[in-house]
Amino acid sequence: MLYYILKSSACLTVFILFYKLFLEKQDMHVFKRFYLIFALIASFCIPLITFKTYVEPALTPQLIAHTAIPAEKLLGTTIRETNYFPVVLWGIYGMGAAVFGILFLSNLLKLIKKITLNEKKRSGKFTNVLLLTEVVPHTFFHYIFLEKNKFEAGQIPEEILLHEQSHARQKHSLDLVFIELLQVIFWFNPLIYFIKKDIRLNHEFLADQAVLSHGYHTRKYQQMLLAYSLRVAHYPFAAAINYSFIKKRFTVMRTHTSKKAIWLRSLMLLPLLTVLVCSFSQKKEIEKNNSEIQSLSSKKTVSILENTEILVTKDRKLYVNGKQTTLKALPNILAQLGLKPSSDKQDKTGPVKIKIEKGVKMGLVTDIKEQLRQHGYPAVKITPLSQRKGATPKQIAEHNKLTSFYNSQPGGKRIIKFDDLARIQYLYTLMTGEQKAQAQPLATLPPPPPEAPQKPEPVSIQEDQFQLVILINKHDELMLIENSKDFIEKVSINDLKDQLLNIHKNEMKRSGSINTLIKTDRASKGIIARVSSILEELKLYKPIKMGVRTQYP
Repeated sequence: MLYYILKSSACLTVFILFYKLFLEKQDMHVFKRFYLIFALIASFCIPLITFKTYVEPALTPQLIAHTAIPAEKLLGTTIRETNYFPVVLWGIYGMGAAVFGILFLSNLLKLIKKITLNEKKRSGKFTNVLLLTEVVPHTFFHYIFLEKNKFEAGQIPEEILLHEQSHARQKHSLDLVFIELLQVIFWFNPLIYFIKKDIRLNHEFLADQAVLSHGYHTRKYQQMLLAYSLRVAHYPFAAAINYSFIKKRFTVMRTHTSKKAIWLRSLMLLPLLTVLVCSFSQKKEIEKNNSEIQSLSSKKTVSILENTEILVTKDRKLYVNGKQTTLKALPNILAQLGLKPSSDKQDKTGPVKIKIEKGVKMGLVTDIKEQLRQHGYPAVKITPLSQRKGATPKQIAEHNKLTSFYNSQPGGKRIIKFDDLARIQYLYTLMTGEQKAQAQPLATLPPPPPEAPQKPEPVSIQEDQFQLVILINKHDELMLIENSKDFIEKVSINDLKDQLLNIHKNEMKRSGSINTLIKTDRASKGIIARVSSILEELKLYKPIKMGVRTQYP
């Protein structure tokens, strides 16, 4: 508790010094009002801020030491000492808080009694309380206390009435009640009394500013304030004219602060606040608990598993969260999503869930499980999609948006990104038959241009014969097109051989070679040579090279 009081007092001291040096004499009274209230609240909150740092547990060697046994323990007696100092301190604090609490309630009841027992006259949003005794005009919320004889005789100047109405309109009594309550709790802290004085003085600045903004002459208004301030009076909750503030008020009335200066002084508060938080907040080092860390890691992994969608289609395609991938790349994709491999076969975070369409061969499922097991994912749960619910409305809307965008492009200049093609195909596989019928179809790609005239032996392809097009763009990326329009797939050069074997195995219903068109767009000679070499090695494809620039990306 002592450290908290010292830290909060240090913060409040810095805030008060900053106010005295940079803000008090400036013509920015509204900002100063909120600054003073913020300074009080921040001073009590900053020491409560705790920054936690997790550190590795220290390894302390077990030392065997000889421990001296107290004589009283040997004798079988226990000596207890009672420390009365904290009790005395809390007793003194309680008595002080009780005294200031009684004063607070007493002053509040006096104001309520004056409002109740004296004549009141409504004046717009304000209520004038007319007192029979001689008083200095003062305000409590919307009540303005005035001397009855002078008010009825019209001897109270309009400037003074406007001054008190400004106090009421801007609700300065809220600030005063707040600071009085803090004074009851922190009655022992002298800084509360200093900032209370600053708050009262700034209220007078605000009221003076409101009066002068109505066009009243400054010199005449100052003379009027001086005459009223000579009548000394003290009102704890009320805003009243005070002689001790007059000199500073007269000085500030002649001060004008530019907007640039206001912004600069306001921005200075940010580094000040940063320094105070770093200097007086608590810093706590916590040793890492292995069980807690494992629990947090397990919860994070379970969340990733729940948000990861892996799908295997009947045409042997693999998708992770809608993006097509290959069997070899699947472990890397899971690792990129944050699903870390586990060496523990009894890992309780849950299995990798994979959904498969009806018709997927079990050999492929076995290959997937073995691939994941080798890369540290021992638990795999296979879920068949025998009763597909279809794509969601959001997925259908995404599919239609992509297809509409590419359909709007002219056929001869249509450029389709590889990732978008894969996404369209994936979304299409999620749809039911009814959804596919209602979905926006993707326009067919333009047919390949005719072969160059210098070709000595152009190859004619029969309509009933299977045809494969291999597109190679300027980035050396490959795309396979079966039947030129029905199926499109992005493939890497490393997976090309396996993919061609799968196509030949799954799609060819009869023996024979597949006429293959190699279509390039400023592709490197090296990638073209590798593709040709793979085709010649398989001896299942008849390559037809066509080195022309196309509109494919």
